[in-house]
Amino acid sequence: MKIRQIIQDRLFNKDFAIYDTNNNKVDCEQFRSNYLKTRAYLLNQIGRDGSVAIKLKKDHEYLMIMLACMDSGVPYVPVKENYPEDRIEQIKEESEFSELIDNEKLKEILSKDWGDYSEVELAPMDTLYTICTSGSTGRPKAVVVSRTSITDFWNWLDSYFPKIAEGDQILQVADFTFDISLIDVGLFLFKGASLHFSNFTGNIFTLAYEIEIKRISFLNTVVNNFNMLLEDSIFDRGDFGSLKSVVMGGGRFTYGLYEKCKKHLKTIDVNNFYGVTEVPVYSHAKRMSFNETDLHDHTVSVGSTLGSTTCVVVKDNRRVSTGEKGELYLGGGQLMKGYANNPEKTAEVLVEFEGKTYYRTGDIGFEDESGQFFVTGRMDDTIKYRGFRINLTDIDSYVHSLEYIQDCVTVAVENELTQNTTVAYVISKEDIEVEEFRKDLAKILLEYQIPEKIFFVDNYPTNNNGKVCKKTLRSQYLSK
Repeated sequence: MKIRQIIQDRLFNKDFAIYDTNNNKVDCEQFRSNYLKTRAYLLNQIGRDGSVAIKLKKDHEYLMIMLACMDSGVPYVPVKENYPEDRIEQIKEESEFSELIDNEKLKEILSKDWGDYSEVELAPMDTLYTICTSGSTGRPKAVVVSRTSITDFWNWLDSYFPKIAEGDQILQVADFTFDISLIDVGLFLFKGASLHFSNFTGNIFTLAYEIEIKRISFLNTVVNNFNMLLEDSIFDRGDFGSLKSVVMGGGRFTYGLYEKCKKHLKTIDVNNFYGVTEVPVYSHAKRMSFNETDLHDHTVSVGSTLGSTTCVVVKDNRRVSTGEKGELYLGGGQLMKGYANNPEKTAEVLVEFEGKTYYRTGDIGFEDESGQFFVTGRMDDTIKYRGFRINLTDIDSYVHSLEYIQDCVTVAVENELTQNTTVAYVISKEDIEVEEFRKDLAKILLEYQIPEKIFFVDNYPTNNNGKVCKKTLRSQYLSK
């Protein structure tokens, strides 16, 4: 089903249930009225050749403008309400948006009549949105996404969750600047489920409270949030009996998290999704069976490709054999159009291989005999240490095999003597001395793989999307 059709069917053929961040049910007629005004403004004042940046609080008005953009064919650029002006300027330089819709601009839009609305024909490869991610230089990269990318993903999503229906309650946790938010939007549109906007900003007790009070049945958020939520001290205090399906993504699904899911969520539908912003929203999905098919040496499977997405494992410009590690290349209908105004960077990552275009993920992994994929690390996580080549994610995987370890993140900090200092930040379930921990590591790691510095911590710093921020971990070590 096409995006315009599903939006119009959902909004105008039947009442819907959206709850704002104050847990008030949004009035359907008022939402429709605001939607029609916004849609007319977009087409008559901005036009198909322009685009808008949306700078509002994550709530129903943000969603309303997004849907109006999707319907009218005017591309949008999601930004956060609290972004500083210099960040907005960088995003504008990269994406070249025409207009910024903030609270003041929205009031103006809703206060006027913008004339008649006449639908224009839309093509599958028309731009739907441009989303900015952090580049290695600190400047954002503007990923341009076509209508067909999200059409393909949403149609797959609809078929993957056949049991989600009108009675289900979805919690919108992710900000709209993070494309995993489109999972919740897609299920709201396709399934008729109720959509609740979350107030969660990092306090896990807030998330636990909302799940319980709102009787949430579908939860989609990053693995770091699930790691906190499934701690015995949190999970055992709440009532999460309403949960039916969960999607974990936006980071590495560790063995420690797998064990937590096995303990607390074994009776519900648990899914590990993998993907990159350049192939939105996800490219792989694994529905956990909690048996040996989920794992390979304590690495959790990311499953098989979804929809029209294709994945090949490449090493030295050749397709590797089954079980052999290489870089994951992603292709198919969900592939981005490119980086806005950056043909050089686009050419670096969109490459021709075996006559087709693929995105080079930079992730290392392999495909097993059954067609399941396993991501074992990042190419930029492979470093030289004392002359040896080691992969930091591999180290983390082995550390997770220790029963008393909850999580481990190993980073490298450059130095002149050994090229890199390896630093492990470890969350342990038990009190243990560093030297005892080192003795256990010596049983599972080669001598040069054992992290040079080890710190036990209670939690990890996270970025705006809830992912563990390794840059901050490196800075913390340098400041010690």
